[in-house]
Amino acid sequence: MRNIILTPCGIDFLTHGAESDMRERLKAAVNLREEEVAAEELASLSRFIEERLTRLNQATMDTARLMCAELEGIVSLYDGHAEERPADRHVLLPADAWLGGRVAQGLRDWLQWRGLEAEVLHIEDLHTRDIRSFRRSMARLARTCDTLFSETHAEGGEVIFNLTGGFRDIRGFLRVVGMFYADQTISGFQTSPELWSIPKLPVGLDEERLLGEHAELFERLCVAQTLPAEDCEPLPEALIMVEEGWATLSEWGTLASLLIQRAQRG
Repeated sequence: MRNIILTPCGIDFLTHGAESDMRERLKAAVNLREEEVAAEELASLSRFIEERLTRLNQATMDTARLMCAELEGIVSLYDGHAEERPADRHVLLPADAWLGGRVAQGLRDWLQWRGLEAEVLHIEDLHTRDIRSFRRSMARLARTCDTLFSETHAEGGEVIFNLTGGFRDIRGFLRVVGMFYADQTISGFQTSPELWSIPKLPVGLDEERLLGEHAELFERLCVAQTLPAEDCEPLPEALIMVEEGWATLSEWGTLASLLIQRAQRG
């Protein structure tokens, strides 16, 4: 059985234990792409990142999990014996920015060096620069998750969400997605070093309650992808995004559409 483990990645691995000046510099660059970072700052931060990754690669398993929240979830999932599940697929999800991508690449290399299958999933505009870009990226993430997880379940595998790390806003969205797709969700517990494991719950989408008599209108929007905003006014506000007089599916509308389609497929 081949499982898929989705792990959002943040930059806590870099900021944890860093000097206050370095923490501020890292936070200032958190949403920047590589070409947007000044050359001198890019070189300085790159050296710092390489030093951190070198320390991680040289650390024991127990030390590595203390250094990196994302690895804490993965190592705990396997009770310290991840090498016994080499067929599992680890998907690392960073923000669409230089720092997050660099951390994800480092964790991918760490996992691959230990014989595990790992990859970095890139979702365009997955950053917190502005809310509209973020919401559009969440819709893209929902569609990608639906494809990945449907394939995994069809092959008899399980979907596991490792939410021990990553950015808070992304984790929040994934917690909701996980209610419908994840067979297990792992997250940290604020007052304890132990992790909190949430099993799959019998949760489903109530289409009738959500859409009522407007199910046909929602289906029209799903097919057309964009409709005049005034035509979509009867739909729940959370399901649509309106821009310049046109309505499209929001991240929640996209998720609802995918869940309805999944229910129709049986």
